[in-house]
Amino acid sequence: MDYPEGCKDINDVLLKLGHEGVVEVIENAKHIPIDGVKTFRDFKKEIKDMRDGVTCSYYKTGCDDMDKHLKIKTGQLNIVTGSPGSGKSEWVDELVVNTIKNYGMKWVIFSPENNPSAVYFRKLASKYCKKGFKQMSDAEVDLSTEDLSDHIQLLVDSEEEDISIDYILERVKALVFRHGIKGVVLDPWNEILNETGAREDLYISKVLRKVKRFARLHDLSIWIVAHPKNPKMLNDGSYPRITAYDIVGGYAWFAKADNLFSVWRDKGNHLNPVEIDIQKIKQKTDGKEGICYLHYDYESGTYTGAGSSLDDKSEVQDYGGQSVNGTTQYDKFN
Repeated sequence: MDYPEGCKDINDVLLKLGHEGVVEVIENAKHIPIDGVKTFRDFKKEIKDMRDGVTCSYYKTGCDDMDKHLKIKTGQLNIVTGSPGSGKSEWVDELVVNTIKNYGMKWVIFSPENNPSAVYFRKLASKYCKKGFKQMSDAEVDLSTEDLSDHIQLLVDSEEEDISIDYILERVKALVFRHGIKGVVLDPWNEILNETGAREDLYISKVLRKVKRFARLHDLSIWIVAHPKNPKMLNDGSYPRITAYDIVGGYAWFAKADNLFSVWRDKGNHLNPVEIDIQKIKQKTDGKEGICYLHYDYESGTYTGAGSSLDDKSEVQDYGGQSVNGTTQYDKFN
């Protein structure tokens, strides 16, 4: 409450200005803001920007075909699943390296399956230099070591404490303030201590809500790699395409994700493109659902665009060969 000049409290107002002065002070009093309560008036700038076609800042993926489907934004939770051996981690690592090279984006990565860390570095450095590790010069190894070290903080297993989601978020929060972290990778989810209890779906929903809120509060792009539960191999030795409902906890993954991706590749023919099935994009301004096709280079571990389901057929690059269902790449987009 604001008091007239020379008055320190409402009693002073009464003594110096009388009853009318008190009434005036009360009628003009401003309410103390309530934490967590806003009106659209508080977002006038964002609303005007949206009306003028200005969107908030984002990171491109580093692949033109994938950029048609996705803008990488902070404050969002991204879920990546897929069939076994499809390259879920490889694709997420590609996004990490591309945003480092193109934007200097800083990341925290918890990836216990990529152990020891020197082997993980080899994978990332190959993507960074776009060549096999053995073909890299000493200068390239040194450059990638320094740049990746400047932009990636590794969360490694602790001998003293189980790695729970709270353990991870506590350290990520410290690194946000210390190093300006903007991205987080948790790969895979099943390596994090989860006390699911009898209702796994309820637990998953609750913990993902916590992670999603953390992403918004600290302006982070969080990526979780989640393996499907007991996928069954088909008669031809391949795996079916995976959805969020195939992950332990089912629908909770789909419901809580801002963006959801499923990776699939034809293990019978590595010349066929990897499929990134964009199954959910929550905000229309952030991308479009559909399938992005990527060719994977086994030597460098990098991806190149091979088309998108959003393409007009005249725009699709013809790499030859046939897709998994026997149609040509050209036919796939009709």
